[in-house]
Amino acid sequence: AAPLTLSEMTTATRRILLPGPMEHQLPMLLSPARYKVLCCGRRWGKSVLALLAAVQGHGTAEFPLKGAIQGGDIWWVAPSYPVASIIWRDLKYSLRDAWVDKSEEQLRITLPTGGSVQIKSADRPEGLRGMGLDGVVIDEVRDMDEEVWAEALRPALSDRQGWAMFISTPRGGSWFNRLLVDAQVLEGWEWWQRPSRDNPTLVAEDLTQARAQMGAAIFAQEYEADTTLLAGLALPE
Repeated sequence: AAPLTLSEMTTATRRILLPGPMEHQLPMLLSPARYKVLCCGRRWGKSVLALLAAVQGHGTAEFPLKGAIQGGDIWWVAPSYPVASIIWRDLKYSLRDAWVDKSEEQLRITLPTGGSVQIKSADRPEGLRGMGLDGVVIDEVRDMDEEVWAEALRPALSDRQGWAMFISTPRGGSWFNRLLVDAQVLEGWEWWQRPSRDNPTLVAEDLTQARAQMGAAIFAQEYEADTTLLAGLALPE
């Protein structure tokens, strides 16, 4: 039998508790690109977008990118165990009535379709080798070493033609900034550089206050997803 779709699984069991995507997240979810690089400001909704991609899949009907509901084996790689623990909490909430197997030790949930989502930490790179994957979310890329991707995660995608989604705020001097540039010319890649204000739940007055309190350069990095002020350059209008 074919794996259940998200709609069928939700209708049949009422067990999947995922938020609906917001309008500003749709271009990323509907893109058929195998590799997606998202450089976005704080509170933009990167983690929610990645959760949707990991569980329900993304892409198009012609070029589907498997999630766990379609039977895919998905990893979510965080830069450290404390960050991984937060993601694990959110994943458990969304799938708390849906799993057929849950491992607190391995931070893995398996669904009735046979697909799974497992949370991994990049501070133990030896644990990121060996398994073939249908997809991987690489969270806060700016805080990881490039070797995590090049030596551990990229080879894991080869046999299944798996996808990768890189999500991060920028930081001057990080390899993520170079990856953002490379994604603009590499085949099969797509990139987005979006400010926090895309998220309609954020209040303009609060963003104005944050800029005044943080200073223009740090605000540009953390909320505008831009590092040019950190390099002593003016932000474009």
